[in-house]
Amino acid sequence: MRCSGWVLGCAVCLLAFAVVQADSHTEAVGSIPSFMPLDPDIIDRMKERGEEIPISRTEARFASQGGRSVNALSRTPDKLTETVKAIVILIEFTDNPPGGPTIRYSPTVFDDMLFGTTYVRGGADPTTDRTLKNFYNEISYGEVDIITLNLPSSVGWVTAPNSYTYYCDNDGTHDNGFGPYPRNVQRLVMEAVMAADPYVDFSQYASGGKVQNLFIVHSGSGAEWNGYETLIWSHAWSIDTNDGWGTTPPDLYVDGVQITNYSMEPECGGNTTGEGGSTSGPWLPAVGVYAHEFGHVLGLPDEYDYGSQSSGTGRYSLMAGGSWNRSPNISECSGNSPAHPSAWGIMQLGFATPVEVLGCLPDTDIPPIETTGSDAIFKLINPSSSGQEYWLVENRQQIGFDEGLIRISPNAHGVLIYHVDEDVMDRNYWRPNEAECVSGGTYRGEDNCDCSSLPPNPSNGEKWYGISIEQADGSYDLELGNNSGDSQDFYNSITGYAAFNESTIPNCTSYDDCGTYISVENISGSTGTMSADFYGPADCLAAPSTLDFGTVAVGGFADDSFTITNTALGTLAGTVSETCSDFNVISGGGSYSLNAGQSVTVTVRFAPTSSGPHSCAIETGSPCCGDVSCSGVGEDPPLCSVDTEEIDFGFMFIGENADAPFTITNTGGGTLTGTVSASDPNYSIVSGGGPYSLGAGQSVVVTVRFEPVIPGDNNCMIETGTDCENVSCVGMSDYPAACSVSPTNLDFGEVDIGSTLYKTFTITNIGGSTLTGTVSESCDHYSITGGGGSYSLGADESKLVTVRYAPASAGIHQCTIETGTDCADVSCTGDGDYAPDCDVNPTSLDFGEVMLGAYADL
Repeated sequence: MRCSGWVLGCAVCLLAFAVVQADSHTEAVGSIPSFMPLDPDIIDRMKERGEEIPISRTEARFASQGGRSVNALSRTPDKLTETVKAIVILIEFTDNPPGGPTIRYSPTVFDDMLFGTTYVRGGADPTTDRTLKNFYNEISYGEVDIITLNLPSSVGWVTAPNSYTYYCDNDGTHDNGFGPYPRNVQRLVMEAVMAADPYVDFSQYASGGKVQNLFIVHSGSGAEWNGYETLIWSHAWSIDTNDGWGTTPPDLYVDGVQITNYSMEPECGGNTTGEGGSTSGPWLPAVGVYAHEFGHVLGLPDEYDYGSQSSGTGRYSLMAGGSWNRSPNISECSGNSPAHPSAWGIMQLGFATPVEVLGCLPDTDIPPIETTGSDAIFKLINPSSSGQEYWLVENRQQIGFDEGLIRISPNAHGVLIYHVDEDVMDRNYWRPNEAECVSGGTYRGEDNCDCSSLPPNPSNGEKWYGISIEQADGSYDLELGNNSGDSQDFYNSITGYAAFNESTIPNCTSYDDCGTYISVENISGSTGTMSADFYGPADCLAAPSTLDFGTVAVGGFADDSFTITNTALGTLAGTVSETCSDFNVISGGGSYSLNAGQSVTVTVRFAPTSSGPHSCAIETGSPCCGDVSCSGVGEDPPLCSVDTEEIDFGFMFIGENADAPFTITNTGGGTLTGTVSASDPNYSIVSGGGPYSLGAGQSVVVTVRFEPVIPGDNNCMIETGTDCENVSCVGMSDYPAACSVSPTNLDFGEVDIGSTLYKTFTITNIGGSTLTGTVSESCDHYSITGGGGSYSLGADESKLVTVRYAPASAGIHQCTIETGTDCADVSCTGDGDYAPDCDVNPTSLDFGEVMLGAYADL
């Protein structure tokens, strides 16, 4: 993609094709082996002597073939969290391998070096923990554990049915073990498996019907130690693919599962044949070659140049020259302390998830990648690449297995920056680093050139690396093949290379000569946890950057706004927030996501709660924008304080009244004005009512009178002014009780002595409350026979009282019946008299017998 209108600067490039001619027997079909890179010491010595670097004919032949079809799982970061079962078969030959005896080392060496946690090589190598198990446990941060169900010592060395030269011979056809089947390494693998079958249940290592993680260790050294065709070159490959000569081996099944992929490594290290230099070794095997080839098993591609014309990612990556790293820095220890995978490789395996830099991350910690995968890799994307072109930033320190970086220099530590093109990785996953092009720098006076304008490299059809390292000193030694890395490749404040941006060499220009709006600035010193300022492709403008609210009365408020705009090409995301008591975001707050050119308006309210100056920083959620500074002055207003919220007058009879005061005080400044009023007929303001004007600290006492005229619950709100709390008045009232007695006079008239006469009267509560009293008398001749004693009458209730008059003597008798203090007494009057006395004689008359119709008188 070409860019227009926003190029920041030219991309200056270098192209040094590693052109490898294909062997005439090659057919461009099938998959290709992934080779162990040549020992960098041999490459360096040959360059020093001016010799042409030997290029394996095998590599040349396979370099012209199409890339292997890549399983989608291999291209999708998927964290490998598991116990990995691996099977290792040791195989010797019917004769001696070149440069040594048939076998040198006991199988227990491989027990320890591959599956143990302690491995002592001895000699000049002081390390005791450089095992394959420990390596993958370290780079996975404890997530991967490599085990076996059959230690190599439990099977021992098995013997191939043929001599070494049957499988590998430097005759131009069988070089490095990659001749036509069956005289090649594919057949050697098959024979190793068949020889071990009686001792191993291969189905225990299968997944999906195919054996996983198969290592074949052959006696002798490997071609990666000298670069010549005499020895088998360590590699990862498959036996069910084209041999590069047009033949695919027959399928091999054991224990009901198929043998396909494998990796092959040598028994020992060193240039035991003396080809290309002086003889060295043999040395006990080092973990580097096994870690590299197992990286292929897990799906990682080679990151070096198969033609050795350049160095790829050099000694910084397990999948390039870093598999040869060592500590201490002596030849005998080569490969004992291999480099961690590149930042891309760690990300690809899922052991670390990069922090994608969308905006600005100032003063951000970068922990050593050797100790944690959490927030340790930072990803800056070219916004015009749909995420396919990006840079990865990591902090490498000489910790753990990365102590082997000392092979570069004691000062080889600091920030590394990788340039990744996923389009290249998609097209040429297994050999992405064949074409070297430098973008974003100046080389030998060449400028105004971009990598996209160059012709494709014949080896893999690409124009630049899939994974490259932005070397801080701008010398491009890795692309030129000058070395496999030096201390000046690292960014840190000690070397003086503390920034990577559009103006540095190298710079952040894309491969197609476009600006990317990304940069890394203020990179710190070179040890421990480092730090830097990261700037992603999204840029942010907050305008205005300050808000001055002026003077606002305490208790009042004022509003103002600012706008956040994405002024770059990426997506700008953040969250607007504040934690100030007097400033609040009332609109436009919370999370936002803005495409290029989009904006969001944020409104802030200043509502001072105290007098004096106030300030606040509104966080925009993007360091690119920074905070928006807000300021304002709070001024004390009049402040009303009412000393009570409610007055309770309780119960009162209609006709009664009661007074209660409350106080209004200006506890603020200025002048407090208002009007006190009541609008209920049961209440009145008897003093302090009407308008008032109070200076600071002044008060007015208001007296409220409750004088009920309506029975029931009497509630009233006394209004004290718009700036004051009103006062609630509550009270209850009722009419008083009223007594009616009827009749109030009882006239018993004349009553014979010894006789009795009853009369009644009624007591009625004709009021509204409860009428109480006691009916009693203390008179002779009278008594209360009904309704006497205490009573309690509610409204409209009555009581009937019965009075008996029983004169015991002649004469007029009077009495007062008391009915209670609130009632009229009842007066009683009666006249006692003797009854008449009558004498009849005789008391009987006898008329005798008288005829009917006659009469008789007596």
